[in-house]
Amino acid sequence: MAKLANRAKMTISSTGTGNITLASAVAGYQSFLDAGVSDGDQIRYIVEDNSGADWEIGTAAVSNNSTVLVRTVEESSAANNAALNLTSSATVFIGVTARDLDNAVPIFTTTPPTALELQNDGSTAVTLNAKAYDESGIPVQYSWDAWATGGTTIYDESALPPQFASAPSINQSTGVYSLVGSSNSSNAGSVNFRVKASDGVKVATANTSLVLSFGLSNCYGFRMTQTSGSSLFIMYYMLLDGNGANMWDDASFLADCTFSNHTYSGQTPITYRNADNSLAPAYMKAQQTQLFGTTMADPNSYKIKTVADQSQSAVGDVTWTTPRSISAIVLSGAHPNGSSYWQNGDIRPYIGGNATSNIVAAGTYTSTSSPPLSSSTASGFTGALYKFIDFTA
Repeated sequence: MAKLANRAKMTISSTGTGNITLASAVAGYQSFLDAGVSDGDQIRYIVEDNSGADWEIGTAAVSNNSTVLVRTVEESSAANNAALNLTSSATVFIGVTARDLDNAVPIFTTTPPTALELQNDGSTAVTLNAKAYDESGIPVQYSWDAWATGGTTIYDESALPPQFASAPSINQSTGVYSLVGSSNSSNAGSVNFRVKASDGVKVATANTSLVLSFGLSNCYGFRMTQTSGSSLFIMYYMLLDGNGANMWDDASFLADCTFSNHTYSGQTPITYRNADNSLAPAYMKAQQTQLFGTTMADPNSYKIKTVADQSQSAVGDVTWTTPRSISAIVLSGAHPNGSSYWQNGDIRPYIGGNATSNIVAAGTYTSTSSPPLSSSTASGFTGALYKFIDFTA
């Protein structure tokens, strides 16, 4: 290994592509001689010229009372890593480069995703690309482990996380992991999956949050149409994620949404007090709690979106860019003022993308008009005022 020295940086008195003749120490640094460099030493040098725009890295044999460097260029900013044609403004210092390290960590050529959604049918694999290479050409071997956030168990091939239906398969040539999610809804949740790329000594790692949820997967939005109503056409709607939580309480999700034809309330969800048990808010709160066992993240408010159209022909679109799993959509036309605006219409999700061509055919998913509730503050609401689709059913 090349000899190291602390804070050794100097100006030069020579120019061109030949040997480097050192001049004086840069202010705040030592000369090579003062830093302990002797004639005959091999050093790793780094040259900067033209205010750092040009650079060169290499090894050099030291001579002439530590003032001359016989340079061997390894890489540079010049074409084909040629030696720089140095000017008198260049500086040279002793440093450590990747080549000096005993064994550098393998490098990922494709950065693994930070999050990935598993399929929930127990047979369909999703792939995770973690291809890496070793700078020395040593073959890379891949493995993995996993853990639940806040948990104490480390999962591996011998003890799989519950979100997996089977052990991941790994293509050792390509670094591609194939992951099959469980079909058991009781295994829903997330797990931290760590890929490992090893050259036998050093290991590169990357973490991906794997999510197993049940409901409508690969969803990019919804189109809601209202074909009949009274007075204004107004629809209130709420989305529940794969874990049954109100998605309007997720600020990152809300920021990812694009709302079209929402003429009444613009792009901000209406906020109700959590104690508001009148009509639409009460119905949606009861649906969420009774069927999914979840409540609002904010104890003081309850958020839903509204769509309105003075012409009595309401169409509302909400789309997003990151695919989501949706457990349910709840829609109502019952206004807290007692008016029954919603009477009939359709709910159609965007699957596989957020273009109009990704909207599924009408009638693909059947909504429930009479809410399947009992023993709740909203159990008395029946009829066509409400539509509810439970995608986990």
